[in-house]
Amino acid sequence: MKKNSLLYLFLSVFIVLGFIACAGSKQDKSDDPCGKKHFLWKVSKGSSSVWVLGSIHMADFSFYPLPTVLDSAFNAAEALVVEMDITDDSVNTQTAKLVVKEGFLPEGSSLQNVVSESTWLRLETLAKKWNVPVETFAAFRPWMVAMQISSIAIQKAGVLPELGVDYVLLDRAATAGKAIIGLETPAEQIQVFSGVSDSLGVIYLEKTLDEVAVVDSMVSDFAEAWKCGNISQLQGLLDSETAGEKPYEKRLYNDRNKVMARGIDSLLMQGTKAFVVVGAAHLIKEDDNILKILENKGYVIERY
Repeated sequence: MKKNSLLYLFLSVFIVLGFIACAGSKQDKSDDPCGKKHFLWKVSKGSSSVWVLGSIHMADFSFYPLPTVLDSAFNAAEALVVEMDITDDSVNTQTAKLVVKEGFLPEGSSLQNVVSESTWLRLETLAKKWNVPVETFAAFRPWMVAMQISSIAIQKAGVLPELGVDYVLLDRAATAGKAIIGLETPAEQIQVFSGVSDSLGVIYLEKTLDEVAVVDSMVSDFAEAWKCGNISQLQGLLDSETAGEKPYEKRLYNDRNKVMARGIDSLLMQGTKAFVVVGAAHLIKEDDNILKILENKGYVIERY
């Protein structure tokens, strides 16, 4: 499967905002012993059901093999359903075009003139540490620079997009000849960030610069919690948001959750035997998470 670096640069930013998370159903709030349950739910009504997995977008070899219950559910499915089908060349092309269109500052503008002197100095210091010319970031809007440094920092912490759970399952689905269905379009995903002002983007960039200093422990904590199925730990990490994320929260979670829940509802109504993989943060937020939306539609939610 071909890898589109611009696409993964975009997708990986969600790790910083909502790396992984877990169930929103009231009965699933308590933690089980490590590894007894996973970020996997069965959503059903009558004879129709789908599996929904909360994914981690970047991982390492220690995540594999996946737990048997995940493998069994995936193998039994006719279709793999993901946030966006990155195996589709037309999706990748559209994504790249949108990133170029929405991610750059107007011609003649520079990030150095958009951020404060102290923020530019912090970025300059970080770039020097990474042996990256700071001018690399100068033409981009603040949200795009935040995305870039998030991706670099997380990969330097030892996890990679091509080892992310969703990527690995996409590869397996393509090899097995399963249908691959996307719940969102490139425009819907990129609008999460491109649709806010650069002043809010600067706040997010500054928060991202803060998080780079602790990215090693952040990645380690998220990985441990995901492998263990630790709901409380993940909830705590996800709820540690500050002003840098607040402008994006509704766009990132609530709005997208409604779109993805509608897609899953449609699959259930059609009787499609699907294995759904979404960033697990979409299954944890108290307000309008995907599982809660489906539960309110009368579906039974069971965690495995």
